[in-house]
Amino acid sequence: MISIIALLMTVLAPATVTELSIVPAGARTEVVIRVDAGVQTRDFMMDDGRLVLDFEGAETRGARWDRINRGGVRGLRVAQFQPGIARVVIELVQPLEYEVTRESNAVRVSFPNPAGEFAPWTSGGQLADAAASRSVSQQAPQQRQQTTRPEPARAGTMTRPQRPLGQPITVTFDQVPVPDVLASFAAISGRSIIPSP
Repeated sequence: MISIIALLMTVLAPATVTELSIVPAGARTEVVIRVDAGVQTRDFMMDDGRLVLDFEGAETRGARWDRINRGGVRGLRVAQFQPGIARVVIELVQPLEYEVTRESNAVRVSFPNPAGEFAPWTSGGQLADAAASRSVSQQAPQQRQQTTRPEPARAGTMTRPQRPLGQPITVTFDQVPVPDVLASFAAISGRSIIPSP
């Protein structure tokens, strides 16, 4: 019975965005987004050159890399857009035509390289470390159930740990355009905020 529960939790667990990388591919640039399970994606280009990819059924810890400046990519952001939807925003130097290729555990975004030769870039283990710690914390209750049998009265009392709240902030804006205000909140919160026209 316990192995069936463990199997179901593994199958039903959301995918996690584990790594981002930017690599040259001839006259093109590829942004590779690795996930630890298959996901559905949606993509769209904003007028200002931001390419947005939503990963349905995925979770991530927010991270932002500004001033990458290679292969036509200014920066990258990844954040939890909504429960069950991780969002990756690729900030391009200009709007470009692009292709999205889905693989079993990765999504590749390819577009013409307007900037010339560049060295590859990767987020390294930053996102993978967050995914591993979340995976270990999700597996810990399963291991406890296998080693200690809870009393029937307590079996239904386990609750999910709540996410810690961030520190309160105070900000003042005076005659600042709304997109700049939203960008500030996006940077502070680690979430993508995209204004609609």
